[in-house]
Amino acid sequence: MPFVAISLYLIKNEVKVLRYMLKYRYREIIATTILQLIKDNNGISRTKIMHNSLISHTQLLYYLDFLLKYELVEYDQSSKLYTITPKGLEVIELYDKMINLLEGSHLLPVNIIKRK
Repeated sequence: MPFVAISLYLIKNEVKVLRYMLKYRYREIIATTILQLIKDNNGISRTKIMHNSLISHTQLLYYLDFLLKYELVEYDQSSKLYTITPKGLEVIELYDKMINLLEGSHLLPVNIIKRK
């Protein structure tokens, strides 16, 4: 098999693995991904959250409701942007500490993608 064909085959399989990993993410990963997006953008719209976190509109509504309920994010009616609360920042910090503690351990599930 020529080098190009092998390369394309490997890329195709890596894309399948990545799609699988994103499809079967844990709820905690999705929630913290949304929190991180809101933090990094210092306020972000629903549409941008949905596109950047790779979730459906239904999932977006579920997670935003959850995050608002526990006061991890706030919604500004005038600007229509979500901002993170100090409590949300604390959750991100604790989540990152947990991932760092479990890194390299057999206890960390394979499909957890560590954020930068």
